[in-house]
Formats: sequence, structure tokens, C-alpha cells
Amino acid sequence: MLPVTAYGQDLRVIPAESFITSPGGVDMRTGRLVYSHTDLLAGSDDNAISLDRIMPDYTGNHANPFGSFAHNWDIWLVQADTTEPNEFGSTITIWRVGIHFGGRTVTMDGIKNQPDFTYKGDGPAKLLTFTGDRATGPAIYTFRDADGTIMTFRPMAAASECSRTPNVKPLRCAYISSLVRPDGTRFDFTYASTGSGNGNSQRLVRVASSRGPAVILEGSGSVVTRACVLNFSTVTPPASNICPANALATANYTYTSPGALQQPRLSSMTSPDGGVFGFSYSGAGTTYSMGFTEPGQGSPVMENSVTLAVDEEYTSQETVNSQAFADGRSYSYNYDYTPQATNRPNSTIMGGGYIDNTGVSSAFVYDFPIVPNSRTYPGQPCTSFPCYDEQPDEFLYWIYQATPGPVLIRDPLGRETNIDYCDPVFAAGAPIYVQDRCAVRSLPVSATDPEGITTFYKDGGNGNITEARRRPKPGSGLTDIVMSVTFNCANPASCTKPVTSTDALGNTVNRAYAAGHGGLTSEMLPPPAPGGARPLMLRTYAQRYAWIRNTSGALVQTPSPMWVLETETSCQTSAGSSSPVCDPSAPQLVKVLEYGAAGTAQSLLVKGVAMTADGQTLRTCYGYDDWGRKISETGANANLTVCP
Repeated sequence: MLPVTAYGQDLRVIPAESFITSPGGVDMRTGRLVYSHTDLLAGSDDNAISLDRIMPDYTGNHANPFGSFAHNWDIWLVQADTTEPNEFGSTITIWRVGIHFGGRTVTMDGIKNQPDFTYKGDGPAKLLTFTGDRATGPAIYTFRDADGTIMTFRPMAAASECSRTPNVKPLRCAYISSLVRPDGTRFDFTYASTGSGNGNSQRLVRVASSRGPAVILEGSGSVVTRACVLNFSTVTPPASNICPANALATANYTYTSPGALQQPRLSSMTSPDGGVFGFSYSGAGTTYSMGFTEPGQGSPVMENSVTLAVDEEYTSQETVNSQAFADGRSYSYNYDYTPQATNRPNSTIMGGGYIDNTGVSSAFVYDFPIVPNSRTYPGQPCTSFPCYDEQPDEFLYWIYQATPGPVLIRDPLGRETNIDYCDPVFAAGAPIYVQDRCAVRSLPVSATDPEGITTFYKDGGNGNITEARRRPKPGSGLTDIVMSVTFNCANPASCTKPVTSTDALGNTVNRAYAAGHGGLTSEMLPPPAPGGARPLMLRTYAQRYAWIRNTSGALVQTPSPMWVLETETSCQTSAGSSSPVCDPSAPQLVKVLEYGAAGTAQSLLVKGVAMTADGQTLRTCYGYDDWGRKISETGANANLTVCP
């Protein structure tokens, strides 16, 4: 592990992309509260839209839409160009782009004057492209997430579009313009000028789904004061982006005076049923308390002691020191920090531990190995003996790298799990004179549990682990337990979905996915006995259009269709066959989903499910309200031949 006094020229670290949460909901990677509450919801399943109030993100002095909270549609991109040293004694200019959503950041790096970006995180592969001039012009970025979701952003603007001024670090930013899911569902985002000199210059006022549901957000300056959900399949879209009287549900928000971050702080949220959620603040400066009160409660159900701490993007974020809950639980947190570096003089939180009111504790420890070949003293690598001794930890020209996850996890029982991220291929092949032999990988190489049993992982590329080999303790006489999966990344929408899964006994599950949207089309389980028939499930999909109202109130077909599940067949293969084809002589169960008629507001709602087996069809029918919620069900005993 790295000594506390370590210092170097640079540290290679990116913002957190995933969370490791404590029982109190605090992310142990960053110290921030991982919070989410659904304020509004319309529709159900794929036809739903919600407004979720989540943890804030102050990167670049971003003014959060709920002041001390953000929401799930607050999606924005920041671009900052930085100069970084490399291990060869020179520097390179990096275009670093962070895509911010859900309280997390996806980091993409590109070298100046080169068109490609590289995903820097530890998750499945992602892609960022752009058109236009990204240096000074209105470049347009397009981001493809690991599941095939496409986010297109507004033309790149000055930082003021989605951040307050002055900025803590020079940057440019842009809000999201549209989001398209793999099934074709599209969300369009509409913005309005805030007219504020101390907040984002633009504020989101509407999110509309191509399936009909929408969220409207009224506001003042950068904050939301009122929000509602509507279904544009049943309600005419308002031209003014003001919540109409016939909105399906409405929430109202009030604020108190700004705190240390110079932003209004949410004081209350009144839900559609009239319940009031309250938020209280006490203390001044960079350390204060925040209380969460629920409807009908006279005192906070949770109270957090908060301190501002600088993160990897040079931004002050709210981190939790301690928590007290109404049920008597409490947690105190201590954090570890990154080493200081000339190019990163401010250490940031990276791991730590907590202890609860019963004395039970846990810890999550990260490591910061030196980048191989980054030691420049005494000027040249050692190619002959005797070599120079390793330099002290305070030496100024080392470049540190951060492990993407903890290298040690200590659970509440004191048991420790150790995780290795050092590339074994590099370590084995590096010349003997290379002193620092840990090239950190984005995925773990191995994990050793408290019993001393080590599991080795194989990196299959694109952020996928393709093999887990569990090696027993030495001397046990047991053999390795091996589980493996394969992937096919020809289609980004199914790149992270396993094509085959093989367990330790050699039993294999085979799957196939649709070429476009990546939906599961077949799943074939292993045979109960060697040479036997294999259980099989087949699915088909169809494209259907939503019908929504235009500004004149007339129902019109949406421009683009969406993929929906059409049929699902359960059967078995012929004996000994591994082809995904049903044995025609064996029993089959066919489920057919029946949708609302084209040209109606319910064209994407499942009105009926017909189950056919042994020549008999049983049909269940469903009814919906204007929210798109299921409100009635007519069972198969009614013997309906068609759903109303």
C-alpha cells in the first residue's frame, strides 16, 4: 500500500463510475450519499416515465435542478483539455470528456488533434464520437452506452450552459438533446433560458417519450419549482411548458437560502398525494448537517453531517462524515485519500471505512501503484547491474495510477478479501530492469477470499469477464472450479449479454439476440441427461408505432417505431440436438401478446395475452387508465376470443 507521505508528478485517476454503498447509503469510493426518490411516475414497464430526485453533482460549478439535489434527467457533458506527463518524459494534451448522469461520471479521453476517444472506466465498453470543431466551435457529441443507448448532446457551448460562473477549471459543456434506447424508444429534451447570472444559462423544461409520457418542469432561475407528468397520448401537449390542470400528477418544491456552494437548497417537496418531504440544514461554512423528514414525521428519519471535499474534477462535492437514523442506527466514516502530485496537488477521497453504533466496522482500501517506467531518476532505466536503489516515496517524478476498485475489503466480521488489478502478462514480460511492474487493468485479475481461496478472472475484452477459475487452497487435493461465458460484440446492444454460459460441471446455456435492438430471441438450457432434449424458449418481436396528440389535439403517428415483444414459445429441441428449433412432436406453449389497435392512444399497451397449448387457447385481457396503469384484468375463465 502507498505511504501517506507519497508525492509524485502526476496521478492517473478518473471520477467514480460505480458505487460501493455502505448500509447508510454512502458511497465508499467518494464519500457521497447515494440517494434516489421517485417524486413522479406515469405509466408502467417500458411505457413509463418518472422524475427521480437523486444525489447532486457540482462538477464545474453545475447548478443542480433541485439545488441540493439533481434528478434523473439532468444529463450533461463537460469537456476540459489538460496537459499530462507520460512515462517517457514528455507531455501530451488530453481532451477529457465526462458524461454526467445518475450522480456518476463516464470518462472518455482523446488526444488533441486525433478523432478517437478511449473509454477510461472499468465497465463494459462505451463509445464517444463527435462532429464539428471541438476546440472552439459548436461540436456535437454522441455517446453510446454499453447497452446500446444513444445520447446525443446539444452543440458544445461555453461552460455557462450547464454550469455556474466562475468555473473552478476551464471547460465547455452541453446538455443532452435526445436519448434513444435500443428498442427505439426516444426521449427528447427541451430547454429554456434561465435569465440567471448565477446559475446555468439553460434549464430543462420538458422531457417527452416517443411512447407518450412526458415530464414538464417549471422553474425559477436554475431550480425546479413545480413538476408534473402527462401522457401525450391522452392529453394535448401544452405549448407553454406550464403544468396544466389536467396533469396526471404534480409535485411542488420550495427552497431555502444558499449554503457554502452558493446554490439554493431544497427545503420541501410536496408529493401528488399532499405528503410533504422536508429538508433541514444547520451549520455554516464547509461543514454542516442535513436532515431528511418524511410525511407525518416530526423529526428527521436521517441526519447527515456533511463536509465539502474536492473530487477528481477539481470540484467541491458534499461528503458524509456521519449519519444518525430515527431507528437508532448511526455510522461514522473515515476516508483514505489519493497521493499528492505536482499536477494534482489536492488529494481526493478514494476509499475508507465506517463504524456503526454497535462497534461493527468495514473498510474498502484502494492502491496507487507507480506507472511502470515513470521513474526518471537517475535519468535512465537500469539495464545492467548494479542498479540504483529505489527512490524514496517523496520523489517528485513518479506517476501514480489508481486501482479501479478496492484491493482490500474488510467486512463487518473482520474477514478480508484481497483483489489484484496488476496485469500478469505485463509483469511477466517486462525487462528485468523495470522496477515498477504493476500495470493496472480495468478489470480484476484475481480475488482471494478470507479462506485463502483465489478466483482468477479472464478479461475477454470490451469490459467482459469471460472466465472465473476458482482455485482451491493448496494441499486440499481439489481441482479448480471453472465457469465461463462468451460474448458477441458485433452488435453493441448485446455486447454485454452472454451468448453461452458454462458452469463448473460443463453444462452450457446457449442464447441468441436480435441483430438490431439486442433483445433475447432464444435461450436453450442444458439437457437433463446427456443426449436428451434441451428446454428451449423462443421470442419474436415486432415494430409498432405510438400515437400521440399534436398541439392541435389530434392523434398522430410518431415518426419512428419501437420494438415490442410479440410471441414467446416454450418447447424442447429434438433429442441430442443443439439447434434452437422446437421438436414438432413434443408439447409446446405459445404466448402471444395482443396490443391496442393502431391509431389509438393504447397502441403500445398489452391489451391481452393468449396462451395456446394442446390446441386450446386461453386469453387474459387488461384495461388501463389515462396514466397507462393497469386497472382491470379479465381472466381466462371468461373465455374471451378477443379483448375489448
